[in-house]
Amino acid sequence: MNGSAGARPWLVVPHWRDPRWTGASFLAGYVVFALLSPGFSRSPAQVLAALGTCILLDVLFHVFVWKVPLFPLSALFPALGVNLMCDSPAVWPFAAAGAVAVLSKHLLRARGRHVFNPLNFGIVVMLLFASGALRIGDERWGGHWAGAAVVTALGTVSCFRSDRLDLAATYALGFLAGSAALSALQGRVFLSLAAPATGAIFCLFTFSMLTDPATTPDGRGRRIAFGLGVAGLETALRFLEVRNAPFYSLFAVTALFSALPPEPDRGARPAPWKFAA
Repeated sequence: MNGSAGARPWLVVPHWRDPRWTGASFLAGYVVFALLSPGFSRSPAQVLAALGTCILLDVLFHVFVWKVPLFPLSALFPALGVNLMCDSPAVWPFAAAGAVAVLSKHLLRARGRHVFNPLNFGIVVMLLFASGALRIGDERWGGHWAGAAVVTALGTVSCFRSDRLDLAATYALGFLAGSAALSALQGRVFLSLAAPATGAIFCLFTFSMLTDPATTPDGRGRRIAFGLGVAGLETALRFLEVRNAPFYSLFAVTALFSALPPEPDRGARPAPWKFAA
């Protein structure tokens, strides 16, 4: 909402065409599904803990550090994502993962942008230092193909709007190629190695976390290299039987790409917010 003409707005709301609205709506719909599904084991307190922590921290940073009263749209992604991807019997791990995610967004920055995908950073830190309290909860989605199909369909729309569909496709093909390589090297059945690609966690990772526009390259060539890099490192970690390999792979590849020289067209990217009409 804006103030009077020429006055500083008291709240800067992202334009309705901002692709983050599509992504946030996509995740919010699944959180509602989680709350309404007894088998999902997600309580309102856990959802509110993540939402409250992420929104509060994001608002405080924007108001008091960046001096831009920005509507906390981006804070919804780690808050909703951690509820969909992770599992814990307690409430505090969801708040902790959300806090780490938002803090990484505002404190770990390079060339005016945050380095890591906030949700990925929060999950990786919790897996490394609080693995007994929080874990990836893929079994909560069940094994039915319909859940993954819906996530894939909605995620495809979200990636198309953010111009990251090529990145998602490159990673998915890289994952399948890696599964074929592991099958040949280890003598295991290809379908069993590729089975995670039919799950909802894989689809959420591919279409929501991996394709974050703020932490992935803008140029198509670098996007393809980024997707192949994540898939390749993940294949190596899977060969070494490292659990949660996709999350560690994305963390490492994001750090690597953030150290590369900026792309020629990066300076032309529009600001991530616009005044609401």
